Amino acid sequence: MKPIQIPRSAKGPGPHFFPGEPAAEQLLSMVLALAAELSVLRERLDTAEQLAAGRGLDLRAEIENYQPTLADRERREAWRVQFLQRLLRGVTDEVPAPAAGGVPPGGPPGPPPAGKTPT
Repeated sequence: MKPIQIPRSAKGPGPHFFPGEPAAEQLLSMVLALAAELSVLRERLDTAEQLAAGRGLDLRAEIENYQPTLADRERREAWRVQFLQRLLRGVTDEVPAPAAGGVPPGGPPGPPPAGKTPT
């Protein structure tokens, strides 16, 4: 008998938990992405701490006293930028690029300043 091939990625639209509320859907997607990242990170950190403790190293204390080099800080910042791009992908894909001067087409987001009426 031939083994069943399971697709590696979902096809079609994803589930909608807040129909008609795209902002809520985007927020939920971002929260779930953060939860997934945090879960993996916590598991890996726990594994590293347990492995180090088994070899007599107090990794928690080592981490608290660690002073990153400039290269470490730059590498971390590059990862942070990529992470935020992934996290905010749904939001940034729908936001128009800012016009010259940094103001998006249609003016700045949010309510007008106090005492001003929109034109």
